[in-house]
Amino acid sequence: SSVVSLQSGLFSASTSSAAPSFRSPLPASTPTNHTHPRALGSIEDSITKLIITQTLRSELNRVYMEGNTEGVVIYSLLSGLFLDTAIFDTNWVNKLADSYDIPQIDRVPKPGLFNEDSIHIQWHFFYDDKDGVASFATFRSTFGSGNWKVIDRELFIQIESTRGERVVIFANKPEHEYDGQDAIAALLSDSAWIPQMIVHRGHSYYANLTIEQIPSEAKVVVLGSCGSYHNLSEVLERAPNIHIISSKQIGRMAVNNPLLKSIAETVREGEELYWPGVWEGVEANFEEGSKNYLTFKDYIPPHKNLGAIFIRAYRNIMLSRG
Repeated sequence: SSVVSLQSGLFSASTSSAAPSFRSPLPASTPTNHTHPRALGSIEDSITKLIITQTLRSELNRVYMEGNTEGVVIYSLLSGLFLDTAIFDTNWVNKLADSYDIPQIDRVPKPGLFNEDSIHIQWHFFYDDKDGVASFATFRSTFGSGNWKVIDRELFIQIESTRGERVVIFANKPEHEYDGQDAIAALLSDSAWIPQMIVHRGHSYYANLTIEQIPSEAKVVVLGSCGSYHNLSEVLERAPNIHIISSKQIGRMAVNNPLLKSIAETVREGEELYWPGVWEGVEANFEEGSKNYLTFKDYIPPHKNLGAIFIRAYRNIMLSRG
């Protein structure tokens, strides 16, 4: 008899008539007071949850019996990611990353945030419409004092930290969406600088223009547009190990600016980007129940981005199988 085995260690089975056995990479115990994954956490009905779980297991059994290797990989991952015991605590996140051979998903260590010159570089993309003009103005004012200085470069602005670690942020002016972005690209190329962080500040129909500029070495991308959660696959094609911040619904400048400022300050202070901590700090900016608070709740941090985790795990497994 033959044996099917996935590198993730999530699924194993023989060709006997018995149903495949499942081995989850998740912790055996279920700690309390943690947030469940959005996929099941938003479903309150226990019967619906049971139907989803049973359907996943049934489909996994079906594709296994058919000898459908790709189907086995997909349903094994889905079964592991969407089990009721899948919770977002630190142990679960680390176990998941280890099981699927994914780099740390709950943080970006400090060394990965700086280039060889010990400079952290961000590239922000703005586009020429009403919202872009308003977003740019509020973004610029966010860094207008304190630990930062803003340098006007005609086609774009350059924001630099004045103390702490060196952080340099480039952002084109909306009315110069193309020549401004070209000027930044030329400056980065001439300096042999690769941005560690890419930020999209525009409507979703501009997103692909920003995604096309993501270097494979980038560590973080912030997709601040409406429904940006749907761009995950395209982003991971550009940078397989990038940490993605996206929104399931509406992106708002009143949420984007505090989020971006918090990330920049964390890097300036020489700290790693530990996403649970960053998220807790940003959430404190909003009054519970307010419009901005509810909008922020639809933003998905890298360590809770099950879509990105699934794609990365699937690709890793398929590559390992040749």
